[in-house]
Amino acid sequence: MDKEPFNRLTDEPDLALRLIMEKHGEQLTKWIRNFIPHNDELVKDAVQETLIVLWSDADKVATAKDPFMWMMVIAKNVSLSKLRREHQDRRVPLEEIENLSCNIQADTELNYKDTVDDIVLNASKLTPREQEILIGSKLHGMENKELEKKHGLAPQRVRNLLSSGLKKIRQLLKD
Repeated sequence: MDKEPFNRLTDEPDLALRLIMEKHGEQLTKWIRNFIPHNDELVKDAVQETLIVLWSDADKVATAKDPFMWMMVIAKNVSLSKLRREHQDRRVPLEEIENLSCNIQADTELNYKDTVDDIVLNASKLTPREQEILIGSKLHGMENKELEKKHGLAPQRVRNLLSSGLKKIRQLLKD
C-alpha cells in the first residue's frame, strides 16, 4: 500500500488524516463493520478512535513497514475493545435467553473472525498487488470487474493475481 499519507503524519497530521480517510476510509469502515456489524454509532466511534491512535503514534506509523496493515490491526483491536465495553454490563432477562445464539453458532462466528484475522495478517506477506486484489475481493466483496476498473488491470491479470494470492495464503495458513 502507498505509505505517503502515513508518512505525513509527523509533519502535517491534519492533512495526513484527511488523506488517509480519503484513500482508506471506506476500507477501514468496512473492516470495522466485520467486528461491529449492527451498530453505526459504535462503528463511527471505532473509526475515530483508530484515527486518534494513528495521530498519537504518528512516529511509529510513519516508520512502519506496512502502515496500512498496522492501521487495520489497530482498528480490529479498537473494535473488539469497544464491543467488550458495550456488552460488559448488559443483562439479559430470563425470558430472552431462548433467543440467544447457541454456543455452536457463537464458536463458528468466532472461528470465522479468527480465520479472517489470520488471512489479513498473512496478506502482508503477499506482493502489494496480490494483497490489494485479495483483500478487495475476499474481505470487501468486490467483483472482478470492479477490481479491474479500480486497479486498471486486464481481466486475466485480476484472475491470476487472485489465484496466486489465494494459493500463497493457503500455504501460509497450513504452515
